[in-house]
Amino acid sequence: MMIRMVKKRRLFLISLLVLIFHLTTSLSESIDFCWYAYNGLIQYEQNGKIGLLNATGDIVTPAIYTSIDYSFSPDVYRTECNGLQGLIRQDGFIVTEPVWNCILRTEGVDTSEYFDVASTDHMHGMLSSTGEIILPPVWQAIGDYSSGLFVVKTKEKWGVVNKKNQWIFLPKWDYIWMPDNDTFVLTTQENEYSIIMNAKGEQLLQTKFTICSKYQDVYVVEQDDLYGLMALDGTLVSSPKWNAENLHFNEYGLLPVESENQLAFVNKCGDTIVSFLSEQPYIPYYAEKKIWGLTDVDTWTCFNEKGEMLLSIHGFEVEPFCNGLAFVKPTV
Repeated sequence: MMIRMVKKRRLFLISLLVLIFHLTTSLSESIDFCWYAYNGLIQYEQNGKIGLLNATGDIVTPAIYTSIDYSFSPDVYRTECNGLQGLIRQDGFIVTEPVWNCILRTEGVDTSEYFDVASTDHMHGMLSSTGEIILPPVWQAIGDYSSGLFVVKTKEKWGVVNKKNQWIFLPKWDYIWMPDNDTFVLTTQENEYSIIMNAKGEQLLQTKFTICSKYQDVYVVEQDDLYGLMALDGTLVSSPKWNAENLHFNEYGLLPVESENQLAFVNKCGDTIVSFLSEQPYIPYYAEKKIWGLTDVDTWTCFNEKGEMLLSIHGFEVEPFCNGLAFVKPTV
């Protein structure tokens, strides 16, 4: 099976090289150079501009661009011409001409695929993968979106609009984000409180804390630059007492915090799983359910996700890298 796959790959590469040779020889008067690009497409250069050919040599898009970014999206490529950006699909369909100052790929709370487009006057709008303008470029910034609702910024305040540009929540909030579909966290710094509302405008919860992020059934909350945990019904799981830079739980359900001159990992119940001395060169490393941290002046210790010690090394420098493994070298 493996030999068959290798042979097929070799045949493909040989066919590709033959095609490229044919194009660069028989069409040498018009095509300066061509090479394999992405997804079976061939990028060619003509008069200092680039375009795309398919595997049979047909022109997918003419040579009118200065660059094409194939890593932008699996099926949509970002093009550039005269300092402006556009989008084309793999089949050559022009999603939008290169008329935008900047185009960014976005990820909403739902599975919709939209692109954040900024006009030459740096105002933002939203574009679909078919080229439909979902939101006109009239906003300072665009945040989360889901189910046809978009968090937008105007005049330094955040609000929520629908696809018809009708206000769902007026722009009077210092920040708005969506923890999940049809739920919004609205925060004001002036009175220092957060409100959770649904898409119908019904208030679900109000709290004196600033809600920073959500993990499963708890929120990370802040008050006076200290962080704690709150249940979805507003009950405090752990009162704000930690310093923190990363306000999100990692993929294994641990939150890195600092308290009483120690760095620690806590779970969603507020329990400390592992703690370390804070006089260390960097935050304890967490990979594949194993944690390396400095537990003494010159002792590095490895724990599992339950806080059980697996290994302790004295008098060595440790550089964790992956799978709970690490490079070690003597400190002498």
